[in-house]
Amino acid sequence: MKTISKFTDRIIFDAEVSEKRILLIPVESLKHTPYNPPERTKESQQLTKLTTSIKKFGQGQPIIISSDRVVVDGNRRLTACVIAGIKKIECIVASDELLEDWYKELNTNTTPIKGRGWLYIARNGGIVGEKEKAQYKELLSLLGTHGIDLLIASKIGLNVLPFSKTVSALGSKFHLADIISKVAKNRLSNRINAEIRSDKTREEKIKAIDNILGLAK
Repeated sequence: MKTISKFTDRIIFDAEVSEKRILLIPVESLKHTPYNPPERTKESQQLTKLTTSIKKFGQGQPIIISSDRVVVDGNRRLTACVIAGIKKIECIVASDELLEDWYKELNTNTTPIKGRGWLYIARNGGIVGEKEKAQYKELLSLLGTHGIDLLIASKIGLNVLPFSKTVSALGSKFHLADIISKVAKNRLSNRINAEIRSDKTREEKIKAIDNILGLAK
């Protein structure tokens, strides 16, 4: 009979086994979330640090997956485990009832999902919050799917919408869709923001901003 150490005894004396049991699942059978922003799993200091930690201490934290083995939370951990050469990964299978909540909580990770990430997720059919959903729908109505794809290719996120609305509210002669397209394509955010924050009068600001937009292709 195994002797339980005093340390272990202190941990388990009032514990119960959770329904969310940890499973060891072969790496090759797991699938990355199809709309996970690519920058979250690309080569980076964070990924290198995580891989080094996993090589030294093991996985540490289980990956959350759906019943069809799609990663709900832990795409970077999965990538790090693959690089570390781990063949089977500790996973917790989320119930169908909890999946929507898990997706909505994706922005609580170490690297929060910002405007660009949420735009990518929404474009690829993922679940986003009500605010992000409304912004995406408005952008889609203004630009269409091709315009959304151009924003993503230019690494522009949902925040281009409120920014462009600020420009429009100042009195720009350009239509909102044109403002968004020009700001995104020509990376004008910093230049225009400098004018918005300047000490110029409203008329001077909008004249300068419209000049910047007018010169943009």
